[in-house]
Amino acid sequence: MSLVEYILRHYGEYGDVEDTLSLEAGVLVRTDGSPIYWHLPYTRSSVYLPDSQELWEVIWQNRQDVLGFAHSHPGSGLPRPSMEDLTTFRAVDTALGRPLLWWITSVDRVVELQKLDWKEKDLSYYLADHPQDQHIEQWLEELRKKSKYA
Repeated sequence: MSLVEYILRHYGEYGDVEDTLSLEAGVLVRTDGSPIYWHLPYTRSSVYLPDSQELWEVIWQNRQDVLGFAHSHPGSGLPRPSMEDLTTFRAVDTALGRPLLWWITSVDRVVELQKLDWKEKDLSYYLADHPQDQHIEQWLEELRKKSKYA
């Protein structure tokens, strides 16, 4: 039984689950720091934020104006990217032909990642523990709300 199936069976309707658990959420960010698109798929969980065709289409349609993408991780403390995060970052950077900024937030911290030499095929990204405020101030609190952090 998957985690989602367990939660649905234990808590009932999905709306009830959203009120009791934190859920990963994402936001596509414009070059001026404003949100372009909130990525809140029905199948998200406290440990997983799935890609979707809609997200990829929005990224591609806005490719000239995209600064980056932010998503939440559960818990507090310094968030670190998963291997899936890193391979996704690399795929999007490659598709767009330029590196984006990638933010990951926890309840109380946020990090910013960027591929310094995006043509390199490895998965190493520069991690900044103190992102530039002008890039995050327009969406950080809303992203945490949409993540249902208690």
